[in-house]
Amino acid sequence: MWAREKPQRRVKHEAFKPKKHKAFSTLPRQRRTAAISASWMSRWKTRQKVAPPPTGIQTQADLAGPLAIARERIRRAEKDDQETRRKRKLVLPKTVQVGPEGVSVNRFHTIYTAHTNVFIFSKLPAYYTDGAGGPDHVRHATHAVALLAAAKSLRQPGLMMKARRNYCKALSTLNQALREPKGVQDDANLVTLFLFGLYEVINGPRGERIVDLQENVYPHGAGGLELFKYRADHGLSNEVDRGCFMYFCHAALMESFIQRSHLTPLWSLLEIVETPWGQGPILEPLVRQVIAFKKAFDALVRAQNNEAEPVQTSPKALSQLLREGINVSDNLAAAVTFLGFSNVSSCSGRQQKLFNGLFIVADKKSGCIAKSHYRSLRIYVLERIIDLLSIIKESGGQVDEDIRPVPTWSDGVAVVEEIMEDMRAIFDLEGREQSSAEGTAYRTMTMFWPVVMARTSCFAGPQNERWISEKMLDLSSDVGFGLGLEAAAM
Repeated sequence: MWAREKPQRRVKHEAFKPKKHKAFSTLPRQRRTAAISASWMSRWKTRQKVAPPPTGIQTQADLAGPLAIARERIRRAEKDDQETRRKRKLVLPKTVQVGPEGVSVNRFHTIYTAHTNVFIFSKLPAYYTDGAGGPDHVRHATHAVALLAAAKSLRQPGLMMKARRNYCKALSTLNQALREPKGVQDDANLVTLFLFGLYEVINGPRGERIVDLQENVYPHGAGGLELFKYRADHGLSNEVDRGCFMYFCHAALMESFIQRSHLTPLWSLLEIVETPWGQGPILEPLVRQVIAFKKAFDALVRAQNNEAEPVQTSPKALSQLLREGINVSDNLAAAVTFLGFSNVSSCSGRQQKLFNGLFIVADKKSGCIAKSHYRSLRIYVLERIIDLLSIIKESGGQVDEDIRPVPTWSDGVAVVEEIMEDMRAIFDLEGREQSSAEGTAYRTMTMFWPVVMARTSCFAGPQNERWISEKMLDLSSDVGFGLGLEAAAM
């Protein structure tokens, strides 16, 4: 019995012995004894502890989808851009200093040389260079004219002072160029002289008379004629010489008929000057007839008004002069009618050059400008015809039977009204077409002669005279045409 119980106590005693705990593994014993790399163990021990994601409801942005990634990138890019802008230093750009000359020249070319029908006006932009490379006197003269026109229209006294300084610079550099053998042969000298005349016209009259060729239109006229003769003698004349000379003759002719009483002092010099195009001014036959009639009438008036030895003209001479005046008036009316019938183009398809070849008729407005000049001459002739009829009546004579029909007062009134219609078409005074700033100053300047002739004519009447003065004042004020302002206010 003791023998059987003794083993049980031994088992119970062994239960209190400490036991060695071993890791449980289902692997075979051979595999459990395999070695583990030390480097792997070190990486495992030093691995980064990542915090577990927070518990809660996940949004669309928490999901690492393509849309969420794109939104996150955009948000970061915007944030970086804002930080870059915040850190960037504010740098102001350098101001560009633009003088008034450039702006004024662009405006001058727009209102004076765009869509022009006079050759010399269309050539002005080609001779202007804003910098080195061209004659300095042309550049300074262009600046002077452009600044003066802007000062007149915008009423800026500061621009007027700049214009005068540029005028003096142009005059000084032109004198230097004329002293040099090579510089005197440049046709740009003629362009500068033309710009000088344009400057005086825009500036307005300085003398007692509105139009004075020597005083306020071409103060360098005598020197200009000498330059024309020099270039002609040396075979240097070209189309620029012809264009400048034609406009010089036009200015002298305009002064003669606006004054009405005599020819200009420079006209006698023009009649004897020799040019490659003949002796004297460039005139068409019809205009020469008008000048011949004017000379005859002026001689008649001088003879009768001579206090020392008054001369009475015979009735036959008066009738002959009256007959010549009527023929000239009819020829001028026929020229205007033919111009309207020809529809501003010749039979050969070429553009017509009318009124001494000065105006190139290319459209309706240029045609109206040319017709107005013929009508202004007709106004003068009709005025002299009325004067001749009064002289014949006062002397007790009668008009010959073969002089029929004799123009009447209503004929002169009709011509004045025709010039007013030309003004409406040229300047779009009725608003039928959209007006443009291109060439407005050129048209105002070229219409100065016909407008003044119509306004100062005895045929105008108070109502038409007032209408012409108001329109002339408005047009001249808009473009800064000083000569027109003075003529409208006289």
